[in-house]
Amino acid sequence: MYKTCIPLRKNEVDKAIEVCELISLKDQSFMYKLRESALSGYDSVLVIYSRDKNTAYMRGQWFISNVVGDYYWVKG
Repeated sequence: MYKTCIPLRKNEVDKAIEVCELISLKDQSFMYKLRESALSGYDSVLVIYSRDKNTAYMRGQWFISNVVGDYYWVKG
């Protein structure tokens, strides 16, 4: 299981959750969690779970390009 991690500011959290909820309604395999952030300047970290590395990177890139976020990283 791979994790796409996207740090979010307080004003970005609602939009990110809204989009994740819509995606999870259409795609039952889409799983995510919101965690508290230890990063300076960010309140939360959105964690999106994927089965493979390529999907994890594609989801992260799509999310920061189309929804919110400055950057992301993938953990295996």
